[in-house]
Amino acid sequence: MSTDNEPLTPGEARAREARTWRELWIGLAVMAVVVVLLILVVMEMRYRDSLDDPRPSAALDESMTALMSDLGPLPGDADTIELATRRDGGARYQVVIRDDDGERLFSMARGVETTGAIEHGRRAGEPINYRIELSLADDGSVTGAYRPDRGVPVERYRDVAAAVLRQALVAWHAHASHPLPSGDETSPQTIQEGWDAVMDETRASGH
Repeated sequence: MSTDNEPLTPGEARAREARTWRELWIGLAVMAVVVVLLILVVMEMRYRDSLDDPRPSAALDESMTALMSDLGPLPGDADTIELATRRDGGARYQVVIRDDDGERLFSMARGVETTGAIEHGRRAGEPINYRIELSLADDGSVTGAYRPDRGVPVERYRDVAAAVLRQALVAWHAHASHPLPSGDETSPQTIQEGWDAVMDETRASGH
């Protein structure tokens, strides 16, 4: 080698060229491995995200159609029904019924402990992960998308969802049959006077 680290003989040139090619191939191999690993990570993330997306299910549609048949016709212009698991302020199952404009017609929430939770395994006592979106047809049939919870047998998933929806629909029928009277706006002074009168009457009666 010269003082400038340049090859002086054909042998030195060939050795340097071989080393250069070896370093190039190693670098390309490392880049290829990194790219493959990145692709695998992205695919795994997308796969896991897709597990949370609601999916169609003809078998679950059949169960929901039978439920609607038992409790129909519904009181209002119901177009969609949503059932979701909420964890803010305590675990509960929430049902929201909307019309074709997306306006909320009725909603109800039930505590998981009084409705149905996971019964076995490491998640015992926790809520079932629901995100169900049902579309109601004029003939009473139901088509839906269901978020799978792979920690729960499908029979348990279906039965608890059906129970929650049945309770919500029964409550909606009762609400439609016996609506609460609408309250008129009352001044704070009138409210206070009303409470004072009730409390005075209670004390006067000796209770």
